[in-house]
Amino acid sequence: MSIIMITIHDLLAVKVEMLHEIRTILSTGVAAVPHRQWLKTWEVKEMLGVSLGTLRNMRKRGDIEYTKLGGLLLYNYQHIMTLIEQNKQQMNPKKCK
Repeated sequence: MSIIMITIHDLLAVKVEMLHEIRTILSTGVAAVPHRQWLKTWEVKEMLGVSLGTLRNMRKRGDIEYTKLGGLLLYNYQHIMTLIEQNKQQMNPKKCK
């Protein structure tokens, strides 16, 4: 049996790293959705902030790509991010005052 010693310096380094990761996650605004290639319906709804009906309409209109395996709908993460970027609205500086 081997013994591993952890120092206060080690613990502080872990703390700093964890705080950095938390800040990064919070600043992205997509903290609840893990970064995987394929996302489930509930994850996409959360990312886009839309209802199940709206997501269904987006699929029917062809606005959003998906893959169906059995009864499971999967969405490509990169396509969702591209969709978000393409629909980004420019800010009007006059309204910020």
